[in-house]
Amino acid sequence: MKPRIIGVLAILTLSISATAMPVSAAVKVGAKCKVVGQIKAKNSKEFICIAKGKKLVWSKDKTVKKVVPQVTPTPTPTTAQASFSFKYNIDKSVPKDYAIKFRDTMKILGEVIPIDSKIGENAEISKESGNPFMNIYVAREGANAWPVTVTRHGENCICGNGRETWMNLTLYNYDIESNNVSFLDGLVAHEYFHVYQKSLSKDVLRPKWLTEGTATAISDLYTNQYYGQWDLEWKIQNDSSKFIFTNPKLFEKFESSEEDSTGKAMDSNYGSSVFMVLALVKELQKQGISEQRAFEMVFKDFWVENAQLPQFIELDGGNEKNAVDWQKTFKSLFKMDVKTFYAHLQSEYSLTDYKADYKKVLPSKSLKIQDIFVSK
Repeated sequence: MKPRIIGVLAILTLSISATAMPVSAAVKVGAKCKVVGQIKAKNSKEFICIAKGKKLVWSKDKTVKKVVPQVTPTPTPTTAQASFSFKYNIDKSVPKDYAIKFRDTMKILGEVIPIDSKIGENAEISKESGNPFMNIYVAREGANAWPVTVTRHGENCICGNGRETWMNLTLYNYDIESNNVSFLDGLVAHEYFHVYQKSLSKDVLRPKWLTEGTATAISDLYTNQYYGQWDLEWKIQNDSSKFIFTNPKLFEKFESSEEDSTGKAMDSNYGSSVFMVLALVKELQKQGISEQRAFEMVFKDFWVENAQLPQFIELDGGNEKNAVDWQKTFKSLFKMDVKTFYAHLQSEYSLTDYKADYKKVLPSKSLKIQDIFVSK
């Protein structure tokens, strides 16, 4: 049985303990550690806590840089720029161990991929004493923990009603019972990245394949880095559609990339969208751009530049959404037009019978989210 939505193939049987690590515990390769992703320095060397089998152990990692957290406690209002924060609403149906792990994951994401406080310029972002914030509602599947006004927009989403925006996270029973922590953390990373996109782009998330493809890639890069769980290959092989080659324009909107004429999903687990994003990164590398810089351009710079364009409203799936002429940003930033990129998808990355050549687009397994978002 495969996990749902942005699912992870294998089940990671990782036990999380709420017991604090003794202060005297030795920090060395192979020694036990407490929290996945925790970083400690010793004798000018840095060690990162990783999952190895059923254990959490220290691993030497020279590429990990110390990051100063960007999200600070809500300050007393001043003339300075307001700070953004999340408010956690964690239902009692969520296991205590995972509630702790959820907070740890959010801390890592907040330090490495900080939400730009300019998100507060969006009228649909809640404010408290002048500081923008977003509620996160976390509950176990079937708990019926929140009012229908919170849950009716989707089980896992950045949801809104025109007056407020919030994050909804549903933890599936299958993953909790299987202790599939990597999937749950990947889900958090996916939705968190959408908030990051909104903060940079003035709430313009266009096109769909770049919006969902980058969020899906971040989810997989996160689970690879902190759990050794690599699902991009499986996701592209099993969930990408031939239409990324025959009619890629369909993936620019949600309403045109849901199902084909036979009722088959065209972008299950966003396998098609993430393939297109990774192919774009490879096209930039062909221009002599490093992998790290190419990821930065696609995952960060694109959203920043999109925010500079005039906005208009368009319909997608019956809903009104903010839009811009994103193809102008695409051409200016990536030095190729969208039509050329779409043509390269078929000529460079398609196998027989329009199968996606995943081997040509997979990023380096050594690539870390810090490499993309933390200034060197």
